[in-house]
Amino acid sequence: ALDAGAAATIAVYAAAFEAASDFDLRGLRSALSEINLMTVYGRVRFGADGANADARGVLAQVRNGVLTSVAPEQWARARPALRMPAAAR
Repeated sequence: ALDAGAAATIAVYAAAFEAASDFDLRGLRSALSEINLMTVYGRVRFGADGANADARGVLAQVRNGVLTSVAPEQWARARPALRMPAAAR
């Protein structure tokens, strides 16, 4: 997922630079605010608050040295391991 996110970031910036046609900060911000792009990571479009309106988070845990998705359910490869501090047991 990290590689897909990096590829999506590059695609979004490339589209913004192409739309802005220069490196002017205001032009780039304007171009980014109008992005609506399907990437390998999913759709990217920014809302009025500047956040990706279509972003979906994935919760992962390291299990035996392997990064494993645990939520949301449709992408989970395992159930979350919930550990309680010794003082709470």
